[in-house]
Amino acid sequence: MTGVFTTLKQQLETTKIEEVKESEYVVILDSPEIPLRRSKPSKKQLVIISGILGIGLGIFLAFVREFISNSKKEEKDKISEAKTLILKNIFELIPGKSNK
Repeated sequence: MTGVFTTLKQQLETTKIEEVKESEYVVILDSPEIPLRRSKPSKKQLVIISGILGIGLGIFLAFVREFISNSKKEEKDKISEAKTLILKNIFELIPGKSNK
């Protein structure tokens, strides 16, 4: 008697598992409706934001480029001054040569 009960219990569990596998996982409560207007993305807002960011990035890159070119110019001026001082000192060290 216990063997029959165990077998029936196993078959019941197997049937329940199969029933769950075959059943639908998603239950549709309401059918979908097309919205009257688009909620996201807002094209106008995206264009305005991207324009502002583009202009800001352009201005930032212009400042960086100008800073780099100015710093290179200053470095070239310093190198030129250093060369002039070195040549002047070399000519002063050479005996018999006068810079006057």
